[in-house]
Amino acid sequence: MGIINRLEKEYEFELVDEFVEHLGYMCNSLDILILGLEKEEHYTENIQELFRIFHNIKSASGFFKLDHMSKLAQLVEDVLEEARVKTGVATQEFIDWMLVISDQFGKWKNNLELNEEDLSSYNPKLIKIPKKIIEDTL
Repeated sequence: MGIINRLEKEYEFELVDEFVEHLGYMCNSLDILILGLEKEEHYTENIQELFRIFHNIKSASGFFKLDHMSKLAQLVEDVLEEARVKTGVATQEFIDWMLVISDQFGKWKNNLELNEEDLSSYNPKLIKIPKKIIEDTL
């Protein structure tokens, strides 16, 4: 039985459908927001939006008991909480890590849309949380 079928047995169809639709919208906006962190003038706004997205994913996936998704969203939210108090230009290490995060959530979105049996396993690159978020300025 696919993920969506399992969710629809426990929750109303409309809730499940709305979750998948919103997850798709959020996942589709991640890469542009992440790449915008390379520019100081976009950093603060993009970090705030990324934080909002991962907070929403954490809450919704937690509601639906999609533990892998919820736990990773919580980790990303924690890292972004630290990033929110900084200004400047993001390090390439942070941008690359966030792009790996984006790919993971994109895969999970596809797993849901295709009603696959389970969510894809974690990409091992996820565990290498960046040491520095902002480039040093002179």
